[in-house]
Amino acid sequence: VSSKSDVPTWILAYGGFFIVLGLAMQGWRMMAVMGNHLTKITPSRGFAMEMGAVVAVLIASDRGLPVSTTQCIIGATIAVGLVNPGVWRAINWRMAFVSFTAWGITVPAAGVVSGLIFFFVAFSPK
Repeated sequence: VSSKSDVPTWILAYGGFFIVLGLAMQGWRMMAVMGNHLTKITPSRGFAMEMGAVVAVLIASDRGLPVSTTQCIIGATIAVGLVNPGVWRAINWRMAFVSFTAWGITVPAAGVVSGLIFFFVAFSPK
């Protein structure tokens, strides 16, 4: 993105608050499931996964592409899992499929919820 826009401080505060709230409510569970059930993770593999995700985010940011850090780390986890000797069996493909499906559902679901909220606000009794 070639231009900068000023973001009000209250929007940044709300965003930060709800990120923390989401992590406090269910974030620990998501981290445990992805960390323990997608593939075997050792400290060296964890480092490789994090570096792969960081490189993907930096390249995408440099190109101005919006990316999800969660999608990058799961992609890196699957890539590191594929390096195992028993390539296909090293990955819990059911968990990967659930993650991919959830990403596909997220955008339409957010659109429907946003549309419903707009409808109720725009057409509410005055």
